[in-house]
Amino acid sequence: MAAIDAFLAQPTIEVKSGLVTGYDFMQDQADAIHAMLDTAGVSPNDRLNGNSWTAAELQAHWLDVHHDVVSLNAHFDHYRAVPCGAAERSTPPPLNLWRQSVRGKPTLQNSIIFSVGCHSGLNMPDAQVEQHKYDFAQALVGAGAIFVANTGYGYATPTPSAIPSGSCSFLSSSCRLRTM
Repeated sequence: MAAIDAFLAQPTIEVKSGLVTGYDFMQDQADAIHAMLDTAGVSPNDRLNGNSWTAAELQAHWLDVHHDVVSLNAHFDHYRAVPCGAAERSTPPPLNLWRQSVRGKPTLQNSIIFSVGCHSGLNMPDAQVEQHKYDFAQALVGAGAIFVANTGYGYATPTPSAIPSGSCSFLSSSCRLRTM
């Protein structure tokens, strides 16, 4: 209901600020989306790209500050975003269960969030899941965000542009935002 209420209160989102994250094979996509947002005049256009940013940096850049559009290129399980730091990837739950951090965050209201991360948009029926019932998609939409994300695997088949084919649809959607 929070996403519907947010839309009814503000049916048009003027994209003024953005955040782009990327690591691993998603760095080229992150660079391309960041450049597209710069060309569109989105400012500030924040970025965490490379193989060294941490969960704390993601929290500071994303959850502590409102961005109109976010391209969240990271590895996921349906219930968590996996930070790029090698030590944090091996951290056992609940230390990297981002769905709890996201839940009810006012900075996410009226944000458009894209993610190519595997299963980032997978909404698991709570009755069918023994662990991790509350998933990432529920948390973001419950906070009033618009979330467009993979429900399956974000395949990284190389293309001539060096941007994985699974990422191209998200890049294309990002480009269309500036022409609407």
